[in-house]
Amino acid sequence: MASATLKLSKMESSWVLEGASARPFSLINEYLDYLVDRAYSPRTVEAYAFDLLSFARWLLSEKVALENVTTDVVVRYL
Repeated sequence: MASATLKLSKMESSWVLEGASARPFSLINEYLDYLVDRAYSPRTVEAYAFDLLSFARWLLSEKVALENVTTDVVVRYL
């Protein structure tokens, strides 16, 4: 299963999406770093990280690239 190749790791004050399938999702890590830089609550960053992990795993299972995400794709996910 491809989704098993994605996981979250705590790195200092942020979370990092990593694993064999993480490379196409580097934008997620940049976003999580942005939240930390903007002084979001650590719990908020953690919650976003786990939600984005779930979304990335779903994208992998659906074979949808992050750059191809549209409103319709998000609605299908929800």
